[in-house]
Amino acid sequence: MRRDWMVWLGCFLLFGCGAVWAMVPLNISFFEVNSIHDLFDMFSSAATVYVVVFGVELWRRQVSGQADLELARKVAVLALRIKEASLEAWIDAKFSINQHGYGLNSLGAELMDKISQRMGERLKIRESLQIDFLLVLQEARAIWGVDFSKKYNGIIKLYFECNRCSKAYLSWVDTSEPNFSRKQFSQTIAEVHDYLSKVGFFNAEGRMEKEINHLTLAADLALEKKMLRSSNR
Repeated sequence: MRRDWMVWLGCFLLFGCGAVWAMVPLNISFFEVNSIHDLFDMFSSAATVYVVVFGVELWRRQVSGQADLELARKVAVLALRIKEASLEAWIDAKFSINQHGYGLNSLGAELMDKISQRMGERLKIRESLQIDFLLVLQEARAIWGVDFSKKYNGIIKLYFECNRCSKAYLSWVDTSEPNFSRKQFSQTIAEVHDYLSKVGFFNAEGRMEKEINHLTLAADLALEKKMLRSSNR
């Protein structure tokens, strides 16, 4: 019943609007064209407006596509560097875990100083690279969403844990550190050891590079699609 009442009301309002519109005097001279030249001028103006609007929209798409392509290239370059550095980080972490098991004085002081110096230099470079990669991922997350950036969570976890292990080992072998701090560093090394063992990466000699590539496979495929889509715009 209510629905029928609304239909009748709509019909009445429509009829009323038609009646009011019929009573309004219209000046049809607005629709008259004085000459064929004026008609062509009108068509030309309309075409010009269409071309301008179409050109602006095309330009916006090209700019957006170029921005996506540049971002995709940045992510691709840094992701490749992260993968290469992840293998290095894993090697340092594996060495740290093994040497920690042998004891604090398993290596001579002179050799340990050289190893610590070189490992510290590599660690510093990797930590700087990690910051750069996380920054570009934050930019990608803002533009492409979290579904893309989270595809790198696996490699980021491995990278962070291996660097954490190396950093703890360098502090553990530092003779200036107090004994209670050294216990904390030992705990960190043990935690990373457990993590690598749990994910099957501790004894991964000969296949670790493939494991790293597998961690970024989904991200690599998504990035490739974005680069192709951006270049075709």
